[in-house]
Amino acid sequence: MNAYIISYFGRELKTRLARQAYHYQQLVNLLQQPGIEEIHILSMEYDHRYVGCQSNSLRLPHPRIIYHDHPLVPPGQARNQLIKMFNETDQDWALFLDNDTVIDYRIHGMDIITTIEKNKEILNAHCDVIMPLVPRHQAWGRYVDDNKERISTHIPLFRANYMKSSLFWLKNQIRSGREPILFSEELKELEDWEYVPRVLSQGGSIWAFKTVLIYEFNPNIYSTLFAGENTSSQLANRAKNRQDIQEEQYKKYISSGAYKSSKGKYVWKNMVKNTSPRELWLPIDQDVFGNGLFEI
Repeated sequence: MNAYIISYFGRELKTRLARQAYHYQQLVNLLQQPGIEEIHILSMEYDHRYVGCQSNSLRLPHPRIIYHDHPLVPPGQARNQLIKMFNETDQDWALFLDNDTVIDYRIHGMDIITTIEKNKEILNAHCDVIMPLVPRHQAWGRYVDDNKERISTHIPLFRANYMKSSLFWLKNQIRSGREPILFSEELKELEDWEYVPRVLSQGGSIWAFKTVLIYEFNPNIYSTLFAGENTSSQLANRAKNRQDIQEEQYKKYISSGAYKSSKGKYVWKNMVKNTSPRELWLPIDQDVFGNGLFEI
């Protein structure tokens, strides 16, 4: 399985230096992740004018890392470039990441890539997008404690209507005889929020692992696209813009079954075309690739 990363460090010094440091840690982690083969990076504005050093120093030389230089574009457009690249391969599944996230090594983190590869047939039949669990948003400790025996041999996977595009797995729709499900190229933000009804409206499904966690090196890092917008009025305007975007996108999917709850929350569950099965338990596979930082 290959990994695909969108990478932009920004132009503000604080954000730029932090993201560079996290990204190098990410690459070392991925190189040692069992089952990861090539790492493709959409390198946007890797230019010394913005970085303050030679552009080559932004790259980690390694035969399994391939850089694809690209002008700066919003996240949705950047991910689409990598999705199209992935769709041209003979692989069924790929891992997509921002440049500051990795798979958490705890629980099933080190087994997940090889387990997906081992269970491709059942995943191809039922899944389109797969998410890890987000520890800061979702509880997981009690579930692990309550299911210790079963998760010692299997990885649980459940249907979800949630998307956090900083790390996810995507199926190669072309190999399944379907059109690829791309991100919105108009949105500068909330493209992952909009991706949920987009997938469901096209008959796809989103699933989430209960025992595979995302690790964010710094979840509170400044946005690279909205750098400098830190005053109260700027943050308030951005929050209002996000509300307007959500309402506009919601209206687009009403005809497909989207609706608002009594509390005003946007709900996508009526858009799900097929609700069976609701859960899958994947037998754990051990590392058969032997990939490590110095094992090429």
